[in-house]
Amino acid sequence: MSTRRAPAGEPISFEKYMSSPAYAELRGVDGIAATAKGSMLADERQRSLLFFIQAMSLRPGGISKFATDFVSAFPELDKGGQIYPDLPDSLARSPLIDEWNLDFEAPMNWEVPTRKFCMGELPQLLTELCINPEIVLSAGARVVKSLFDYQQKFSECASAALADTEVARQVFKILDRALQYRKMVVLEGEPGIGKSEAAKTWCEMHLGQARFVTLVGCVNKTSIFRTIGRALGISSGYMRGATEMQARVEDVLQRSRLCLVVDEAHFLFGQGERIYSRPEMIDWIDTALCNQGVPVALVATPQLTRRLHQAEKQTVWQSTQFRRRIKDFARLPLKPSDVDIEAVTRKLLPECDRTSVKLVVGHSKLSPWPLSWIANLVEDVRGLANGRPVKFGDIEEAIKQFRTPSDVAQATAFETPVPAQRSKQAPSRAVVPGVARGSALPLHPSRIIDADHFPDACKMPQ
Repeated sequence: MSTRRAPAGEPISFEKYMSSPAYAELRGVDGIAATAKGSMLADERQRSLLFFIQAMSLRPGGISKFATDFVSAFPELDKGGQIYPDLPDSLARSPLIDEWNLDFEAPMNWEVPTRKFCMGELPQLLTELCINPEIVLSAGARVVKSLFDYQQKFSECASAALADTEVARQVFKILDRALQYRKMVVLEGEPGIGKSEAAKTWCEMHLGQARFVTLVGCVNKTSIFRTIGRALGISSGYMRGATEMQARVEDVLQRSRLCLVVDEAHFLFGQGERIYSRPEMIDWIDTALCNQGVPVALVATPQLTRRLHQAEKQTVWQSTQFRRRIKDFARLPLKPSDVDIEAVTRKLLPECDRTSVKLVVGHSKLSPWPLSWIANLVEDVRGLANGRPVKFGDIEEAIKQFRTPSDVAQATAFETPVPAQRSKQAPSRAVVPGVARGSALPLHPSRIIDADHFPDACKMPQ
C-alpha cells in the first residue's frame, strides 16, 4: 500500500506537494550534477557558460524564468507563425522554434536527427546542457552562440549598474588577481564604503566563474555551510548536518574551480566574547580550499584582524598558516571621497541636474555613512515620484519628510551616555592601627580591624 497518499477526509498535510515537478524547476539545476559535467570540460569558456546557466537557474523563478529572459533578449530567434498552448499568456505571441543543431556524442554509425524545439521545451533543454554529458556545448550551435552572447550582455549590464569609485576599482583589481592566480585574497575596509556592493557586482560580472555569499547572521559552522551550499545549488535542507554539507561543498568547489567570495568574513571566527577553540572555519579555508587551488576572497571589516589577534591570544592557534596563504591583502579607503559620492549619486539619479546632485551630496556628507544615506534617500525619492522623473522638489521633500527626522532620532537614540560624576567628598577609609593616615600600604579585608569588637587589639603600644 502506498504511503504517499492519504484517505479522503484526513487532515491536510502541508508537505504533500513538496515533491511536485513545479517546485523542482524552481529549485534550479543541482550543483553536484552540473559540477560532474563541468569537470569534463577543458574549455574555460564552455565551463563558464555551464555554471552561468546553473547560477541563473538558482534565482527566483528558476530555469523557466531564465528561459523567458533569454528569449526576450534575442527576439531574432522567434520564427513566429505558430502558437503553442503550453506557453504563458505573455509569451503566447512569441513562440520559439529554431534549428538548435546541437552536437551529440553518438556511437559510430548512429545518425543524430536534427529536430526543432518549442518554447515549452527550452527549460528542459537548458537543464540538459548543464547536466547531460552527451550534449556538447559547441560554439557553432546557434543556441549556444546566443547563450554566450547573453552571458556577455549580462556581465556588461552588471558592470554598468555600479558607479565607478575608487573602492570599486580596488575591489575589482584584487578579485581579478584572486581568479587569475587561484589564490586567497583579503579585502578589509570600514562599513559603508561600498566594498560589499562592489564584490557582489564583480561576482555578477563573473557569474560563470564565481559565487558570492554573505555570512550576515551566520553564527556557527552549520549555518555557514548551508549558506555556501545554497549559493552552489547543493541540497542543504534543515535535516542535513554540517559534516554532510561540508563534504558536498568541498567536492563542488574543488571540482568546479569556482571562486568563492565571502562577504562579512569576520563571522568565520564566531561572535562570542571568549574564544575557547581554534577558528575551525579559517582552518577549513586553509586546507580544503587554498591547498586545493580554490580561489577565495574574504571581504570584511577590521573586525577580521581583531578577531584573529583575539584567537591567537586566547587559544594555542597561530595565524601563520592563514596569513602565509594570502596572495594580496588590501586595506580599502577609510571613507568615500567627494568624487565617489557624486558618482554614486549620478548613477542612482541619472535624470537629476547638477543642482539636485549637489543637494544630495551636501546632505549625505553629514552622515557617517554617506553612501548608505544616499541609497535610502533614493528609495524615498522614487516613492514620491511614483514612476515619473525625479525633480528637485522631490529630493527636498524626501529629505524633510523622511531623512532628517530619521537622522535626528537615530543620533539621539544612539548618543553615548555621559557617565555620572562622582561626589567630591572623599570616601571614608577604615583605620588600621599602627598605619598613619595617607600611608601607601594597601588595605586588604583581612587587615581591617574593628575596634568595637577587639578593643584590646586596638591599644596603642606603650
